[in-house]
Parts: sequence; C-alpha cells; structure tokens
Amino acid sequence: MSPPPYITYPIFAGLPLVALTTTRSALPQARGGSLSEKDILQLCRVVGLPPGQLTTAKQVHGTSIALVSSPGRQVIPATDALLTATPGQALAVFTADCVPGFLYDPLTPAIAIFHAGWRGTLAEIAKKTVRAMAKEFGTNVEKLVAVLGPAISGENYPVSDKVGEAFVAGFGEGYPGITKDEGVYKLDLREINSAQLADCGVARASIYINQQCTFADGDWYYSYRQEGASAGRMISVIWLGERKGYGY
Repeated sequence: MSPPPYITYPIFAGLPLVALTTTRSALPQARGGSLSEKDILQLCRVVGLPPGQLTTAKQVHGTSIALVSSPGRQVIPATDALLTATPGQALAVFTADCVPGFLYDPLTPAIAIFHAGWRGTLAEIAKKTVRAMAKEFGTNVEKLVAVLGPAISGENYPVSDKVGEAFVAGFGEGYPGITKDEGVYKLDLREINSAQLADCGVARASIYINQQCTFADGDWYYSYRQEGASAGRMISVIWLGERKGYGY
C-alpha cells in the first residue's frame, strides 16, 4: 500500500495550527536536493496551502534563525530555522534524513520550524530556536509543544570517529542519542534534539518524536544516506490556522 501524501502529528491534534510532513507519494518524481518552484506549487496543492503564504529557506546546516513577519512567498538565504506569530504564514524546511523540528507556543501564539542535521544538532539549533522564540515573543518555554519528525534512526546512522568524538566533547558521554557500538559511533539525531529541548526547559511530556526511520522506510521517505545525491526531499510545514482546500 502506498503511503499517504503527508503525515500529521497527534500531539497537535485539536490545536489551532497545521503541521505536517510530506512523503514520497506527494512528489514521487523529486530528485536531488533542490525543489523547483513548480515542485513547491505541487506540494502546496497536496497539503492545501496557498503558495503565496509559504516561507522557505536556503538551508546550509547552520544555526541562523529568521523572524518572518511580512506576508508572501519568501526564500530566506543561509537559514535553518524560521519563526513567526503571523496567522496563516506558513514556514517550511526540507529534509532527507535530517530532523524537521516543529515548535508551538500556545500563549502568544507563535510557531517555529528548524532543520537539524548532525552539524545543526552539534551546534544546538533546537536550543537556539527556543531561545529565539523567548526573545522575540516572550515565549514561556515550559508551555511549548514540540515535534521531531521523520529522520534517520540511530541504528542506521553511523558516523566517523571525528564526528562522534565532537558530540561526546560537546555533550558528554552517556548523553541521549550518542552511542558507540563495537567501536562505531552512532547518532540518533531525534533523541539528541529532544534532550536539548528538555535541557532548555521544554516539558518532556510535550515533546513528540515520530519514530519512522527515513533510511529504513524507503517506501515512505527520501534518504540521503540511502540514495545519495539523487535523493528527493520531504517538506515539513507549519502554520497558525486551519487547512483549506485550494485548487490551482
């Protein structure tokens, strides 16, 4: 059976926002790391979003964070996290093994989304995005609701000694998501990002981790580690408000 065109997250059910991640079936012809505007238009059709409300970023595996306050279709250069308090303004990141992270502040209300590969995770982009929300919106971190979407599992993500040792040096031995098995370091990026969110005050009960592995669930998701440079991308989107039916 083919996967649905996108998945949603139960922890957000009933809340006044939309958050989702597409699967392969939303854009089965996608190849390579760059989605054209035509591809993005097709994804907007699939998820029920006017493309004029979508902000994306030129992701660089860094920790730059952009506040989105003006409406309209935008592509923010050299950025890996986006935040807004503007209703209807959609924020999106593209992934193919990296972690898509969603944050919802129900009191402001405000939202954020971040892209965390190993470089962004090592540089604590999750923590920095939470702190940016606190600075911009006065977000009460203890009230945040967080989701970490489909990504490569620790079992399928061995890394070099250099990378593994950098994580141990940065977070300490025994930190969640960092393991060494038979001399090989492995990273569970979702567990590490979850621990970082908890470290900065997000309640663990308010952090939802999707357990699907992009490497193992190849019928559902694109995987750079599995497919190399030809891998397509999933798009993860969040916006304040309801989904509507749009036809183009």
